Amino acid sequence: MKKRLLLVMAVLVVVAIGLTMVVPASACCYPQGCTPGYWRQRDHLDSWVDYSPTDDFNTVFGVGPQISLLDALWARGGGENALMRHAVAALLNAAHPDVCFDARNAQIAIWYISAHWGEASLKDFLAGHNESGCPLN
Repeated sequence: MKKRLLLVMAVLVVVAIGLTMVVPASACCYPQGCTPGYWRQRDHLDSWVDYSPTDDFNTVFGVGPQISLLDALWARGGGENALMRHAVAALLNAAHPDVCFDARNAQIAIWYISAHWGEASLKDFLAGHNESGCPLN
């Protein structure tokens, strides 16, 4: 189990380095973020940037269930399901050029992995960012 965790973390670091080279730093002076409820609505699927609703959660984050990102946004309940919802929303917020989100895609993937292996407070941290005001219609 420990070897698997180290392998997943190593892969994520490599992915994180690649993503930070592609994702521009935000020049915003105030935080914004759209909630999981925003991103999962049919009317807002055209707002997704760099990701598709059918992308596999496990493939994107490197851990977790093999369900679509959209299914993760619809997952009910607390705990791991709440963390999945907010991790996907944070990923989509960070990827969108019109959302001044206080994180980069790579950081979100690493935060998700960390939380998956024990940091439960990450969900509250991401929720705070995701609920800071959505500039999209």
